Amino acid sequence: MQSAFSAYRYVDAEFLAQIERLDFMPRHYSVGWLPGRHHSPFRGTSVEFAEHRGYTPGDDIRQIDWRVYARHERYTIRQHEGETRTSVHILLDTSASMDYGDPSKFEFAVRLALGFAYLILRQQDAVSLWHSGEAVGLPPTSGPAQFHRFAKLVDQLNPKGKRRVSKVLEDVVHRVPPHGLWIVLSDCLESIESLEHALQYTRYRGHEVILWHLLHPDEIEMPFTGTTEFVGYEGGRMRFQPEQFREAYRTSVERFRQKLRLTCHSESIDYISPDITEPVVSVFTEYLTQRSYHRHATHP
Repeated sequence: MQSAFSAYRYVDAEFLAQIERLDFMPRHYSVGWLPGRHHSPFRGTSVEFAEHRGYTPGDDIRQIDWRVYARHERYTIRQHEGETRTSVHILLDTSASMDYGDPSKFEFAVRLALGFAYLILRQQDAVSLWHSGEAVGLPPTSGPAQFHRFAKLVDQLNPKGKRRVSKVLEDVVHRVPPHGLWIVLSDCLESIESLEHALQYTRYRGHEVILWHLLHPDEIEMPFTGTTEFVGYEGGRMRFQPEQFREAYRTSVERFRQKLRLTCHSESIDYISPDITEPVVSVFTEYLTQRSYHRHATHP
């Protein structure tokens, strides 16, 4: 495994080896548009023909309709009713503020994204990648080659700019079929109203949503002492004594986190705010273990 992934900056083969036995499943059956291993809530069997769609690299070539190719010289995939493949969309915050910390919030988010992509693709589902830069994201596709495309794309990304994930989410969620699953990895440093609207709209489109709110402990506690100069990653600087504002700052941050947490709860959205100074594999494993436990407890 090491040699296959050694060309990528963020891929940790040991991390992938530690998580490959974990399970990541959607909470509800997908009403997706890709053939796969999850039974559809609609009536029908997996052998009932539904429609064609264009072939995408990584698709199972056994599903190619060779009669259509013989007539039109175009590769198409025969879709069937009764089974669907979950389409999972990962939204990565690449704004400049994600560059804080060592390792940074961005690095933590990227490793989470790679972990999710790896598990999703291993279970033959489709995964896409969107980010808050201006470039086009990676469309949803399944198959081993998609992981290499995913890893190559995140290698090219760097935290910069000010474009917010709420804006990206609102812009792209209508580009994919409804009833998928969105994993949002962000520090959420924007207005709570914008975040609430974007999350509610995504749920309105029928998607499951998982929000990872990634803040460095410094951003929560403001532990600095003495006269300190603060330089914003997205512009601005100021010098003051943190002790004078620490309690008010902590209260404000906790109020924001609590409001976002309550919004997620009301919309049935997973809200995770981990300690990003902990090993990614520990955080990732704990989340999936708890998610699996709650899924089995809810659906015995």
